[in-house]
Amino acid sequence: MKFENAFPQYELIVAVIEAPTPELVAEASDALTGRLSQQKNLFRSVQQPQGGAFFAQNGFLFESTDELGPQLKT
Repeated sequence: MKFENAFPQYELIVAVIEAPTPELVAEASDALTGRLSQQKNLFRSVQQPQGGAFFAQNGFLFESTDELGPQLKT
């Protein structure tokens, strides 16, 4: 709501997807984004703020060092 109030020129629809696993959330998000992106007459743009091709390739940039793997001990 704060974003919409600050930028009233944008018409937003936000979808929140819940699933038992992160992989199922990603799969459902990709499917929804793909289907909605095809409907150009209804949606000017469709984006996945925390997903999509960028995060598939670069998501590790947003992980903590503990989440990236074992630490080297000296």
